[in-house]
Amino acid sequence: MQFGNYVHARSRTVWAAALIVGTLACGGDSVTSPSGGGGDGDGFNLPANPPLLGGNATTPTVSVVKESGSAAKASIGVDGGTIVAHGASGATFTLTVPAGALLQPTEITVTPVTSMSGNEVAASSVATADLAPSGLEFMRAATLHIDLPTAPTGRVVGIGYSGDGQDFHLMPAVPGTTPQSFDIPVLHFSGNGVSGASAAAIISLAQQIGASAQSRLEQAIGAVLGKKAGEPLTAGDIAQITALLGDYYTQVVKPRLVAAQTDDKQLKSAAETYWGWERATELLGLGSAFDAQRSEGRELVITAIVNHYRQSYGRCAQQHNTREIEELIAIIHVMQVMGAADRLPPGDIQTAAGCADMRLEFTSTINFAGGFEVWQTHGEVALPYVIGATSFSTAMGSHSIVSFSARVTPTCSNSYANTDGQIAVVDFAFERDSSGIKNVRLAYDPHVGGPQSMVTVTCPGLPVPLPAVAHVYGGAFVHFHQDEYLTDPRPAYYVTSGWEPGSGEILWRRRYSRAIDNGTSTEETELVIRHTPRALP
Repeated sequence: MQFGNYVHARSRTVWAAALIVGTLACGGDSVTSPSGGGGDGDGFNLPANPPLLGGNATTPTVSVVKESGSAAKASIGVDGGTIVAHGASGATFTLTVPAGALLQPTEITVTPVTSMSGNEVAASSVATADLAPSGLEFMRAATLHIDLPTAPTGRVVGIGYSGDGQDFHLMPAVPGTTPQSFDIPVLHFSGNGVSGASAAAIISLAQQIGASAQSRLEQAIGAVLGKKAGEPLTAGDIAQITALLGDYYTQVVKPRLVAAQTDDKQLKSAAETYWGWERATELLGLGSAFDAQRSEGRELVITAIVNHYRQSYGRCAQQHNTREIEELIAIIHVMQVMGAADRLPPGDIQTAAGCADMRLEFTSTINFAGGFEVWQTHGEVALPYVIGATSFSTAMGSHSIVSFSARVTPTCSNSYANTDGQIAVVDFAFERDSSGIKNVRLAYDPHVGGPQSMVTVTCPGLPVPLPAVAHVYGGAFVHFHQDEYLTDPRPAYYVTSGWEPGSGEILWRRRYSRAIDNGTSTEETELVIRHTPRALP
């Protein structure tokens, strides 16, 4: 199965692989054990790998001053996108969000940071960007590409923080396509950048414990990658990073993916964790070292997404939560990007929309002209949920006569030949927000093609009955709804607003209780929009 490879085969991967191969081929003169980093002449001796789980966080909180006038923003959805911001210092920040990283359109802002304080590494920031909204998580890792105005000559490390400056820690910063560019994987917001701090300051920060397993992994790898310009990775560096990535998969990634197989609330965090881990292996040229774990992890991601799809459809269909339809569409798009759409239940996006199908039910009793006509009717029109439609195609449904009677004179008897008709919905529109559906607008036509009754009158003394006369339901109905009658954009239809929210499978209802002609004509009509989801294939 082919997945959309979200890591492009650029020179940064070649750079990492070349350093690894070159170092090992030369015998690894600066080899250190996986439990700690080696020295390089300026006192840069890394601490042992931190525990990925357990213990209290000790990473500092820093103060962040943003360059708000240079902020760039854009709405990015499931298809991904790019935002570019330019700082006053000359640094350029390019945030690339891959397809499938977000399930819903989200407004993202990239704001250059003017300065930071509260930690020496933070204060030595060369270029940092604040990424908003704070706390946003990606299903697939984004990349922050930083272009500096000039190439650095000293030691450079990646840095990151959460919220307004909490959990400040080191980040993996991989050299980009030019000597002055760096790429940082981004799994969640708020801030990322690069710093030119001293070896002592970097080591001091590297000894702190991050607030999450993710930040601890980022910190440890970021410290190893904190090299001087042109300085290669050692065999000890590679061993340390490989051990970190292996432990992280075993202790964090896989358990989260396994939990997401049955609890779809954990899917987003689990997928974010996996794709971030896989991206790190590729950025560092270590993908082939983890082929078995990558194959296993991808399969677990797919089966977790399939479970999420079924659970989401169930919430839409069984809990009458039509807001889930956007989630279902987003899941399909993500699986298409991954090349795994065939793993979902059969059907296309329109099939997924079947969870939100509805039906208009029209029940009416009209007593017209003091009993001259008394109608009881019931109609039903299926309203399939159409995604992306620019106009609503007329939906027709049956409109049946439950009972009918007519009174012409007190002494004559009547016989009826009833004919059922149709009711047409010519427009059905609504808005959806976080609390449900609102502003329902339904235009329907109960008149043309509606029910009618041929009434034959037989009076005493007449040799034959009087000729049958057609009584048309629409003719009686229109007397009560002149205030809703419109002719634009098409003639002879009625627009109903003022809907009341229902409960359960009844989404909305509209009741009429009207009297006209000095009370001699009355109407009791109820319109119901009922949720009628299709079964998932």
